[in-house]
Amino acid sequence: CYRMQLVQKDGTRKNVVAKVSKDPNEDKNTYYRDVQAQACAKLWAVEYNDYGVPKIVDFVPAYVFELVDRPGRPLIGAEEFIEGVFQKHNNNVGGTITGMQEERATPNAFSHFTW
Repeated sequence: CYRMQLVQKDGTRKNVVAKVSKDPNEDKNTYYRDVQAQACAKLWAVEYNDYGVPKIVDFVPAYVFELVDRPGRPLIGAEEFIEGVFQKHNNNVGGTITGMQEERATPNAFSHFTW
């Protein structure tokens, strides 16, 4: 992952995280599937939040960019940069990570909701 700034036509800047595959032969559709998964997660969050939960869940927009000035015009994935320390709450096989300084119920409740 890399930090990157997007410069808008009006000169404003937005900090994003750029994600590049370690595999130079990665299927380009992988980037689009990642953005699609992020959009699906956002829809699930809207539905989850409609239940009047005490802490809402949201997902940042994700994008695919083509670097047209680079050889081969590679694609990158990007999403808005969020300040702070990333804290993982659960894993991809249903396990809950315990022993964290501040354990939260919301991430695990959302995971259960979407399962």
